[in-house]
Amino acid sequence: MKIRMIIFLFFFFSLYGAINFYVFMKLKFLLKDVTNKLKHKITIIFFWIMVLAYPLSRILSRLTDSPLNLFLMYLGAFYFACLFYIMIFILSKYVIILLKKGFSKYFKKQKYIEPKRFKKIYYLTAFFLSVSLTVYGFLNARRVKVNRMNVKINKEVKNLEKLKVVLISDLHLGNFIGKNRLEGWIKKVNSLNPDIVIIAGDLIDFN
Repeated sequence: MKIRMIIFLFFFFSLYGAINFYVFMKLKFLLKDVTNKLKHKITIIFFWIMVLAYPLSRILSRLTDSPLNLFLMYLGAFYFACLFYIMIFILSKYVIILLKKGFSKYFKKQKYIEPKRFKKIYYLTAFFLSVSLTVYGFLNARRVKVNRMNVKINKEVKNLEKLKVVLISDLHLGNFIGKNRLEGWIKKVNSLNPDIVIIAGDLIDFN
């Protein structure tokens, strides 16, 4: 089991490192025109702090329980979400390039934006949209949405005409979601006056 975990961690951190190095190179490309060396260094340092935040929080959580761990975990989780969107946008760029090459004969007379300028505009847009989508996802996750379904069953039960069932799942209680959020969900479920409450799974994260 330990060998499998070591192999998994090796491949995970190798892939994670490669992806982040690729993103870092794109970040350096965007910072080429930044003349202020201090801003340049601060941006790069902050980037690597975000990259290492989540792994560091997991290591520190085994040694000590402090607000710093929670901060690093939130920062790392936020970066993970941003990284997911960034990679989608970067891969989309290569799809656009392939399509452009495939249909280039139809657009020979068209004027194109200078490649370097296009890259900067695209990467800046990708970073902005990635952060925006992550923030939207975080805010959207805090909203409780109730989906109502009427299910008819061809089965007779004595003294029972209908049954109200509330099904909840993926609460993921732990470091990110605590007591206050749980109490809000309980109030919401109770306001529906269910006859039965079913918890489908993924109730607790971490330890």
